[in-house]
Parts: sequence; structure tokens; C-alpha cells
Amino acid sequence: MVKNVTLAISVFPFLCQSIIKGMNAAEPPILPGEEDRPQAPETVTNTPRPVDVLTGLLGGVAALIVFCACLLLGGGLLYQTLQAAPLPLPFGKTNTPSATSTRTPPPLPTPLPTRTPTITPTRTSTPIIPATVDPQLLGTPFEAGPWLIISSSDGLWALSYDAYQLVQLEASPILAPARLESGMSPSGVHSAYILSSGPQKPGGLTLVIQHLPDGQRRAVIQLSADSGSSSSEESSNTDARRAILSMEGLAWSPDGRWLAFTGMQDNLSADLYVYSLDNDQVTRLTESSQHEINPVWSPDSTRIVYQVTGEIPESGAPRVSAVQVVDARNGAISLLYQTSSRGETLAGWLDLNTAFLFSRQLECDGTALQSVRITSGVADSLFEGCFSDALYDARERNLFFSVSASLARDCPCRSAGQEPGLFFLPAGLGLPQKLSSESILELRRAPGLDGFFARTETGWMMAFNSKGEKREIPPAVQGLLPVADAASGRQAWSGPEGSVGLGLWLNEGQGTPRRIFAGSPFQPHWSPGGETLIFFSGSTLYSAFSPAFSPNEMTSFPAGALQSAWLPP
Repeated sequence: MVKNVTLAISVFPFLCQSIIKGMNAAEPPILPGEEDRPQAPETVTNTPRPVDVLTGLLGGVAALIVFCACLLLGGGLLYQTLQAAPLPLPFGKTNTPSATSTRTPPPLPTPLPTRTPTITPTRTSTPIIPATVDPQLLGTPFEAGPWLIISSSDGLWALSYDAYQLVQLEASPILAPARLESGMSPSGVHSAYILSSGPQKPGGLTLVIQHLPDGQRRAVIQLSADSGSSSSEESSNTDARRAILSMEGLAWSPDGRWLAFTGMQDNLSADLYVYSLDNDQVTRLTESSQHEINPVWSPDSTRIVYQVTGEIPESGAPRVSAVQVVDARNGAISLLYQTSSRGETLAGWLDLNTAFLFSRQLECDGTALQSVRITSGVADSLFEGCFSDALYDARERNLFFSVSASLARDCPCRSAGQEPGLFFLPAGLGLPQKLSSESILELRRAPGLDGFFARTETGWMMAFNSKGEKREIPPAVQGLLPVADAASGRQAWSGPEGSVGLGLWLNEGQGTPRRIFAGSPFQPHWSPGGETLIFFSGSTLYSAFSPAFSPNEMTSFPAGALQSAWLPP
């Protein structure tokens, strides 16, 4: 097609010239004698000659034909080009690499190991043993949290965050944990507690993991083997039963996916187990004739620090012989250090590998404050003498400890004399720095407040922020421990019967606290956002709503409320 168009274009000019020559040859000839006739002056006119008109028409036709030929030629070339090369892809798309490409892509970076543990136990996972206790849900589940979980002598209850809905979750009293908040999952919606297994298994213990808002039991785990109810067998596992109930036997991992607990499913000693919310499996981590107690998770939810003891007395603290750590991912156990104390306390974590621990003694409260690297067991001594309490603030990485006047005067753990007061170690380094010379018996964080309070012989008389700077306490509530709401900044103090600040006090800013309840309140809690103050007095539950915060009687617990703690949504 392209060749034909080219031939037509080349022939067309010659054709036009032949036609014009023919027309010129057809003009009339000059007659004889006319060439000598005088001619009139030539008058120029605009009338075109026929030859010129025809020439212009033929030239236009030729130009049109050439234009059409160019279009045909360009279209053909464009069609062949498109057939040879693919069209570009839309924005954001990429061409598929040719299979014959020899380019080698750069190596991908090695992914970092995840800090979320995946347990690969060295021992066979123990299936969940169904309990003989029938689930009891004596109310309507909630649609949203958080929930205030309330323990009483007649069961377990859940109160909605606006204090308008109360549901009974259990119709029998819970036996453990000793601190209700230790059974609350940090990620919310799950709570753990221990019940009696019922009359069919006297002395048996059952661990329940409950899910809210539906109020159903996620898991029911028998903590003791079904070995009958003979008096000899019941007597042989008394220590293990005490270890489960009287020690800190429940510990949720920081990521909320695992629950560590002590049980005696496989023998007569209390061993350490872990329950996974991912697959509903129970894995046994320890196996010995000793009792493993007080599990504490590392911040990355991969390892558990625990204590070993051979005997659990009926009253008082057990004598601990060692502190060990188990890797929850593979069951590997290592010894951190041996000891002979009435318990070891883990005050906090400096980092993922370093923990602050100290010993408890009957004669000197705390002693042997040290930082221990749990992967190697290497320990650095921080303070050898006697102290009454220790507290670690992870925000500022400051370690505080207090020395009472009696311990400073008579410390059996140290020959040299001591000074009473409050001391701190920045990040556990250097020599202790003194913040106060007061005789301090106990240190405690106040819920919702930055910092902590110090208790002297006359009550909670001193307050410090996380940097160790002293804070003022309003005179009307000196000696009382407050609870604050971080969102609203409101603070509440509850003064029990016989205290100087009897009643419930409220401070909504920096002014003087005002008393809103004249009775003997206990366990005040702020609702999320600080718009409602919930508290107990006797067997009655009260709520005080913003802005007036006038107490309203909500309901009564005939058996009395024992403990209460928030479960996040």
C-alpha cells in the first residue's frame, strides 16, 4: 500500500504539466497583417485567465492528494509501531519482567525476630481438663466495657462503666488471686480466677478464664489431678494447694496472650504452666519435687522469672531457695541465683534483659538489692543493707528505696550503721542519693498519678513525682492515699473509720479538697474519663456523677464487697 501511494505522488506533477501545455497550444492563432496593426494601450484587469484558474484548481487537488497520502502513510507507520511495542500501563502499574532478564535483585534485609512469643514446648501440651462446676451467668451480658469486677462472699460481679448495669458472673466465692487485679488481662476482655471444684472433688481447685462482654467461660482448667478424696492424698498436696492460693500464682503476659499459673495437675508439687489464648492449649513448663511460685513475665512476653521453695507454711512467707527463669518459647530453664530468704521481690525491669530484685527477710524487711541480667545470671549489687521498701519508676528509670528509723538503728544484715530516709538510684547506677531524712515504712504508687507516696508512722504524709521531686499534699487529706483520673485530673481520697480525714474527699483542680461523703468509704474508682466516682461503704455500692458528685446509692451487697478492679474493654 505504501509503494502505490509513493508512485501516485511521483507521477502526478508530470500529468499536470502535460495538461497545461495542451491548453496553451489550443489558443487562437494571429492572422496575417494583424501583427503590424497598431495596438491599444494595455489595460490591466483582475480577470484571471482560464489557464490560471485551471492551474490553481489542479494545484489544490494535488495538495489534497498529497495530504491524504501522508495521512495514510503516517497511519500505517503508527499501526506498525504499536504492533511492535506494548502500550504503557496505567499509573501505579509495573511491567512484568522478561523471563530472559539476567538482572539479579538486591538481597532483602533479614527480618527482625518478633517479640510475640510462639511457644514450642519441649514437653507435650496438656489438654484442658473440663471442670465439674457448671457455668453460672445470672444476668445479661454487656455490650461495651470497661467493667468493674467486684468480688464478694457470694460470688463475682461485673459493673458497667456507667454504673447502671450489674451482672453476677459467679454464684460462689473465688478463692484466688489474693489481689483481684492480678487476674485482669492487660489487653482486656479476659479475667482469671480460681474456684473450688465442688463437692465431687473436695479440696480440688479450678481455674476459670472468663470472657466479657458475653460473660462466657473461655477456659476451665483443673489445677489438681483427679486422685480421689482420701485423707492421705489430701494431706500430701496441702503445700501445693497453699502455693496455688496464697502466693501470686496468676500472671498475664504484657501482650495479654498468655496466662502463667501454678497448678498440680501432674504430681503433688506446684508446677508452672502457661495457657495460650491463641490455641487454648496448656503447656507445662517446670517439673520438680519443689514448688514453683510467684511467676513474673519479662516485658517482651518471652520469659518468666519465678521462685523455688520446698515448703509453704500455713501462715507467713515460705523460705525461698532459688530464683530461676524459664523461656516460655522452648521450656529452657536456667538458674539466676540461689538464696535463703522469706521471698524474693522483682521491683521492675531496666530493660528486656535486666531486672531489679531484692530479698525479703523476717528481721530486716528488704536486703540485697541488685540488678540481674536474666540471660546470664550476672548480678550487680546496688545496696547491701536493710531497707523497708523499694519501688522502680520505668518512666524516668529511677530506682527508689526507703529506710525506716528502726532498720537504720538495728540492721542485722549489715554491721555498719545506716541513715533513715528515702534514697534513689538513677537507672540503678552510682551511689544512692538521699531525697529525705524522714523515717519511711512503705512506698506506693497512686493510681492515675505520676509518682508515688511514702508512708511514715502517721500515714501517707509525703509525695514525690517520678523524678524524685517532692510534692505538696493538701492538709485536709494528709495521711490518705488518693486515686486520680489521668484524663480529667480529678483526685479522690477515702478516709476510713478512725482516720483524721474520715469520709470521701474530692479535688477537681488545684484548690482545697471538699468532702462529698461523710461515711466510711473504701475502694474508690474513677470511671474512664473521670465523670463518675464509684465507691463502697459497708455493703452498699455508691456512685457520684459529674458535675455535682452527689453520692447515689446504687445497690447493696449483703455479703459485703471484698475487692474490686477494672477490667479494660
